[in-house]
Amino acid sequence: MMNLPKHMYSLIVAILLLSPFGFASALALPQDESSVAQARTELTELIRQLLSDIDPSAKVVVKLNVEKKNVKLPGTALTFKSSDLDQGDLYQSADITILSLDGKVPASVLALIRSTAADFAKNVSIKTRILPPEYQAANKKANAPPLLPEPEIKSWEEPLTEGLKQWSKVSTTLSQVLKPKLWKDTQIALKDLTRMISIALILLTLVAVGGIYLHSTSIKAFQRSMESLAQNQDSKASERPVENRSPAFQPESKGRESSTTASDIQQMIQQMPEGSLLSLLTDCYWTEEDAYAGFLWKRIPYNLRLQLIDHMPALFEYGSYVTELEEIDLGMEQDPSYLVPLPVHDVNMEQLTTQLRLYPSLYTRLSVMRKKALHLYANERLNFHRMDASQLPREPQSLSFDQSPARVLKKKLKLHASTFAQEMELLTLKTVDIDVVEALPSLGWLLLLPLGTAEKILQPFSAKDLASAWVGPEEVLAALEKKVGPKKYALMLSYRSKLSPSRSSDCFLRIHDEAIAAWRLEASQTLLKGDQQNAA
Repeated sequence: MMNLPKHMYSLIVAILLLSPFGFASALALPQDESSVAQARTELTELIRQLLSDIDPSAKVVVKLNVEKKNVKLPGTALTFKSSDLDQGDLYQSADITILSLDGKVPASVLALIRSTAADFAKNVSIKTRILPPEYQAANKKANAPPLLPEPEIKSWEEPLTEGLKQWSKVSTTLSQVLKPKLWKDTQIALKDLTRMISIALILLTLVAVGGIYLHSTSIKAFQRSMESLAQNQDSKASERPVENRSPAFQPESKGRESSTTASDIQQMIQQMPEGSLLSLLTDCYWTEEDAYAGFLWKRIPYNLRLQLIDHMPALFEYGSYVTELEEIDLGMEQDPSYLVPLPVHDVNMEQLTTQLRLYPSLYTRLSVMRKKALHLYANERLNFHRMDASQLPREPQSLSFDQSPARVLKKKLKLHASTFAQEMELLTLKTVDIDVVEALPSLGWLLLLPLGTAEKILQPFSAKDLASAWVGPEEVLAALEKKVGPKKYALMLSYRSKLSPSRSSDCFLRIHDEAIAAWRLEASQTLLKGDQQNAA
């Protein structure tokens, strides 16, 4: 066996220690963790699950801050700062930093992360950063062919340099001691010997480098095989049933299998017992999963809808409301809790949370949607997650709930001006609410914004883009001419003669969205000024 450098043996030992079958697998993390560390771990895992489909390489850093309270020392006038978190309290703040490849996270995902963190802390701060170059280049470095380590090169370079210096000293001494003729013959022989030694050293160096390269390659292959084996074990372990985990803390459903057809879903919903379907729909109602309720309602037969409305009259208005929404299939009808549903179809989340604190065993009978929407503090949610339902007292069989008041369903206002005259009539209302601005797509709303706002909204668009959106009453278009500028306006008119302007064009829709955002900002600032004046 070839003698290898010490660092090569160290590398082999390190790989064996770090492999799934090495000694490192025998180590266990301490189980005596603080509540802050446990909460931070739970929140970090939830955020990673939300980011897994967007950027699997994203890193999450969570910091939970506890509000320090002044506590008086009994029997003295002394006070000290205490950071103990009382049962049921939220943490003071949660600072979340997300490191991704491009430093960007979709707004919808950030909203989900903020909503999740709100169960743990009062104030939530989210920052996004670009993943450091060292992490981004890690995969490239891992796949690059292994080179001879620099310390190994130096270990060969230094002895050779020192040997050449010593040889120079010896040759100088010999030239001074030996006679010129003898030295000439000797020098010729030494040159031949030096040439042979140099060739031998070069060959030895090449052999050593080749051996190290081949050995490091074999170690790399061994490491890859061990990692592959570890991944196979992880995938097999994930197929085993997970115990002592609440469904509320399971990863969210990513949809149905591609093999499930629309007719299969329709048949599954229609075959559900009436009580199970009522529980499923009312869970959507109280948890505000309205898009999924619209998906279900459109697939429920007409006669079955009437039976459900008899049990809960509020479903009549709710069915009309959800059919106008864009439907989403969550696949929650497969939740086992609907096999024997809890009779809480007319109980809202606030009342259900109150009853749950009195009878914790109810938690095991709740659906996934209900568990996610409970009004619980972070510590309470952790306690329910860890509890052993078999050791809890059962709720009384005669347990009844008071009927909760119905939800206030705010339907989206829809306006359609069939003529420019009707559009002008709406634009000239004395009082205009934001829902009217949202419901009526019109360029005229730009004229009612503060001075300079319309110019800022129109400036980024090209003359050709504006031509595709330049539609509305002549009074409005003439007033907007000054907001565009004479040169751009003239070029826009030349494009407009060749195009058909439309309210459904991309430019028009973007301008309308910008106008809505500006109206919201103006309304919030007006409200803030009013509060300040009242306070003064």
